[in-house]
Amino acid sequence: MTRQTLAIVAGSVISSAAMAANIPFFNSGFELPLMNPGGYTTTVPPGWVSLSPSVNMGVWNPQGWGAYTPDKYVGAQIGYINWGKLEKRMPSVIKGDSTWALRWKVGRRPGFNGGLTIKFFAGDILMGQQVDTLATLPTDGTFAERSIEFYVPPDSPAIGLPVLFTLEKTIGTQANFDDFRLESSDPGPACPADLNDDEAVTDEDFQFFVQRYNEVFAQPDGKGDLNFDAIVDDFDFQLFVVQYNVLECPQ
Repeated sequence: MTRQTLAIVAGSVISSAAMAANIPFFNSGFELPLMNPGGYTTTVPPGWVSLSPSVNMGVWNPQGWGAYTPDKYVGAQIGYINWGKLEKRMPSVIKGDSTWALRWKVGRRPGFNGGLTIKFFAGDILMGQQVDTLATLPTDGTFAERSIEFYVPPDSPAIGLPVLFTLEKTIGTQANFDDFRLESSDPGPACPADLNDDEAVTDEDFQFFVQRYNEVFAQPDGKGDLNFDAIVDDFDFQLFVVQYNVLECPQ
């Protein structure tokens, strides 16, 4: 399905004071896998999904490289993209009359000058985007705060659709980023165990889950991966059983 832009909300900016709930998600700060100072990976970070057939990206512990001092970023590690595109699926669905904000930090590695285009989607609907250019990047060796904020009206066609966002390096040699956070006034009760989308968790969903469990690695649609770590395993089964015993999805 082709992704589309929902103009009614894409340009709506809201105050951060309207945010009420932080929605945690796996590896939002690129602290996994744990690297020694100076270490880095060259593969897709755990919990994230590649949208590119070929990638050069990963997590990086910049200590010892002289690019940043530790006080400029959060934790011990950051994310980077030399080439490729990442997607993050969230444990949330869009609800009407709600405010949303995706926040993160973007860095400027001296001599690399990489910038990102971040796009926030509800299903296939583009809710907002933020593009860094050479002129908007922070000064060398520093990170700066970025955000995408919008309001969802009560009659929006985005209501009920899953939340996701994408990262793509669009300028420079290497883009650096860290500390992604999602906030909403009403994230709504997602029902990730409803794998066949019939608003109930039944034996049909259980059979679907077993299939994904046997495949181990999450498919691009993310179904079965209830804790959003890119793997369908016993931890997901423990979450599945909770909703399976209730049967009906929360409203």
